[in-house]
This record gives sequence, structure tokens and C-alpha cells, in this order.
Amino acid sequence: MPRHPRIHLDDVPLHIVQRGHNRQPCFFTTADYLASQVRHFLHASD
Repeated sequence: MPRHPRIHLDDVPLHIVQRGHNRQPCFFTTADYLASQVRHFLHASD
């Protein structure tokens, strides 16, 4: 059975959880996270 569609309400914040495969962490250090953010923003600015 498919999931119900998500409800999106304007001006209501979303709670987002990011996990890796088998719920493993995606980032192990702050440096990993910051490097990922830099790559994301460099790509977005192109």
C-alpha cells in the first residue's frame, strides 16, 4: 500500500531527518558536513 501524500502547509516548518543506508550516519564529522555544504552551494551557484 502506498504512503499517504505529505501535507504541506505554508508558514509551518518541516522536521527533516537525513540518514544513510540502513540508518547509518551520512556525516561522521563536522568537516564532512561542511564539505558537503560547500559542494552543494558551489553547484547551486552555477
